[in-house]
Amino acid sequence: MSKPKVVIHIGPMKTGTTALGYYFSTATVQGALPDNVLYPTDDLWFPPAGNITKHSALFDFIANESNKPMFRKTAIQKPEDVEERVRRSAAEATRRGKDTTVVFVSETLSGRKEVDKLVAMFTKYFDSITVVLAIRSPAASAMSYLVHRIKDWRHEQFDLDVMALLGSSGRDFGSRFVSKLARWNAFPKVKLVLIPYLENESDGYASVDRFYRVATEKDAPRIEGDFGNRRVHPSLPLKPLKQLILIKKIAKFVRWNSLLTKVAHKIFMSVLIVNQRESVKAGFASRNTSGGNWELSSTERDEIRRAYAPSYEAITTQLGAEAHSADWKRWFAAEGV
Repeated sequence: MSKPKVVIHIGPMKTGTTALGYYFSTATVQGALPDNVLYPTDDLWFPPAGNITKHSALFDFIANESNKPMFRKTAIQKPEDVEERVRRSAAEATRRGKDTTVVFVSETLSGRKEVDKLVAMFTKYFDSITVVLAIRSPAASAMSYLVHRIKDWRHEQFDLDVMALLGSSGRDFGSRFVSKLARWNAFPKVKLVLIPYLENESDGYASVDRFYRVATEKDAPRIEGDFGNRRVHPSLPLKPLKQLILIKKIAKFVRWNSLLTKVAHKIFMSVLIVNQRESVKAGFASRNTSGGNWELSSTERDEIRRAYAPSYEAITTQLGAEAHSADWKRWFAAEGV
């Protein structure tokens, strides 16, 4: 009996993986996915954080102990337990037959150097391995990641300085991206697919469809509710971002006092929740490339593009003729390259 196929979204962070996780988790519960598309949840995977199942525990098969466990939203899993879940998923796909494809969504694998172990494990259970890497504008990605750090109470992010966030490690990102592509292309049994992440799309299904087509060559089935009109993890306007930063600074100043720290945390969460609700309510109508009314200067954008320049050439080479598709033309035009 032939083995099933697997498609893995490997990230990186801030390229819509939470939205994908939400879509596939909800579609699984609602029975919207066809029988030949399997998204491992429940007994086929580990308990999720909230109601969204993602497969970031795949990283635990490579590295048993996270270097920053305090930032994990789910428990660290043993490699043998991760492989058991993968085996169960493959077995269920085989049972279903009908050329079933197993879909995993993780944001933790794109830049890992030890992925040969993961590929070897997947080869045991799947005939076809497709790895999907989402490509986002470097400037927008950096801004989004900085906002993510501001919104997370555990991160000591006290400013809106993207260049400081990138630091020296960001200066050679272009060459590191080239190495990343070479690493994934080195596996003869792995097909690497790049998909664009477009900043100004006004439909939440757009990025889901783009990924779903890699697995099935069809658009994703629609689910009940307003998924296409709202954002799962919205950015925030400048004002609440500054408020969150100020509260963090105050909390750091009074951290010797546990009571005052708790009060600061409570105020922080209140400001965050209220503004996130407003942003979710506004949905994609409020989305733009500047992430609200906080914008990078033209100098900052140019410096980021220069640092990432080698990646643009590598993406074009990887895409081949596909670089001339409508979506990729939009992506490159937005980048000014």
